[in-house]
Amino acid sequence: MMVDAQLWDSYCQPYFKFSEPFSYDGIAIITAENPASIRQRYGVNRIENQRLMSDLEPYDFVIVQVGNRTFSWVENSYAAKIDRSEAIALARKYRQNAIYYAVNKHLFLLSCLDDGIVKDLGEWDYRRV
Repeated sequence: MMVDAQLWDSYCQPYFKFSEPFSYDGIAIITAENPASIRQRYGVNRIENQRLMSDLEPYDFVIVQVGNRTFSWVENSYAAKIDRSEAIALARKYRQNAIYYAVNKHLFLLSCLDDGIVKDLGEWDYRRV
């Protein structure tokens, strides 16, 4: 399975609101909301994100909202100090198409599907609002 080009393009335009200051290097940003990009009811998303939060307990993490530039679209997510391969495995558990990974001031979009696409989104300071 592949993500269609329009959806992938929207993944390439993220903005982030962190719940508190956090080290922005070597982190994965992951959600359990809307698996396979199929919109779910609020209650379903909340339960799935609570399960994900339990899975992240061994790691240092904070809550982060991921949205478009105006935050008219947003997904509640977590930023966690977790190894890239572990983050992808966790995202696959929650049927996510992709995650973000930040390292050396650069933000990467990582496909969690079999295609293994990695896209460098560049420096991401301006994406943290």
